[in-house]
Amino acid sequence: MSMVALTRGERGAVFLSDQVTINQEGFPVEVVDTVGAGDSFIASLTVDLLNELPLESSLRRACKYSSQACTHTGAISEFKE
Repeated sequence: MSMVALTRGERGAVFLSDQVTINQEGFPVEVVDTVGAGDSFIASLTVDLLNELPLESSLRRACKYSSQACTHTGAISEFKE
């Protein structure tokens, strides 16, 4: 299956594949630093895809983690569920 995930900053993300298109709104946060936002997004999404979790919840979680990464200065190593 071919797939693409596109982040849209504060506007969330979109996931496209041969079979589905999923839009996920962003999570409003006070942005301090965007370092690590993309890394946390793709890491979360990749883990969920490898574990064959539902796409909708996986994209939502990836956006949530990415947003949380923006609330701190620099990279962080722990996220809140």
